[in-house]
Amino acid sequence: MTGYEALRDGAAWIDLRARGLIRMTGEDRDRLLHAMTTNHIQQLKPGDWCYTFFLNAQGRILADANVLCREEEFLLDVEPERRAFVLEHLDKFIIADDVTLEDVTEQYAITAIEGPQSAAPVARSLRPHCRRHHRHGLERRARVRRSRAA
Repeated sequence: MTGYEALRDGAAWIDLRARGLIRMTGEDRDRLLHAMTTNHIQQLKPGDWCYTFFLNAQGRILADANVLCREEEFLLDVEPERRAFVLEHLDKFIIADDVTLEDVTEQYAITAIEGPQSAAPVARSLRPHCRRHHRHGLERRARVRRSRAA
């Protein structure tokens, strides 16, 4: 089976290590990110994730991100060409907030598993690690966003 056939008919993995990853820590991280994006960040529990947009004052999209909520941090998965912009954009709005930003792209590796049969292996591998899966799309398209690089 070729890679294309696996993607079309089964499941295939894709190397996405070039994507950017930003860590947000601090007590005000959820309030700041909630105010800066289009999704309900403050409702996320550890293990949850959501897709969100950063908008300008006119409502135009500046960047998009997948946000993973962890116990003491958020991880923002962004397009590689928007990584520096998102870091700068968030940083300029941190005034008296307890928020720290860190580019951790080089500390992680991204692997995506895509295709019509991708939900089963992803669910099996995530079950011990996550209490919840993304509410939409797991049955049609599953992604393992980040795994710790060895």
